[in-house]
Amino acid sequence: MGQIDIRKNLPLVLGGAAALLLLLVVLWLQSWSTECEATLKRSLQQYGELQSLLSNYAVQKRESSRTSRSESENLFRLLNEKGTELGIARRIEGMRPVSGKDAAVELLDVRVRSLYLSECVKLIESLEQTERTAIDSINMQVTDKGLINVDMRISRKKQ
Repeated sequence: MGQIDIRKNLPLVLGGAAALLLLLVVLWLQSWSTECEATLKRSLQQYGELQSLLSNYAVQKRESSRTSRSESENLFRLLNEKGTELGIARRIEGMRPVSGKDAAVELLDVRVRSLYLSECVKLIESLEQTERTAIDSINMQVTDKGLINVDMRISRKKQ
């Protein structure tokens, strides 16, 4: 009375076990999906906060660089500041003022020796990003050691 013959009901038992297994997998996937969604929301929030901090930093850096640029009275001081900032101050060999036709423009011939390419690029970018300052001419020579010697003329419009 009430005995179950497994051989007769094997497909039913296997079907029930497969359905139970499928239910467990679906429940696990649903909880995993919920965890992933929460992690994604946290990541997006942190990304937004990081973007906000980066934009604030960029604005502050622009403002501070503008004030420091305007504080430099002449090209000598500006170039010394840039050299110190970039770590190449000792390699600035010479700075010579040049008299120009326009009294509203200050001219300076500069000689910088033994720069690596990356340092040379940073110096040029730094000077070009400075307000009212331009590189009028530049001459670069590669030494036998692979370093760069730079002779350039820098101009700056007086206020």
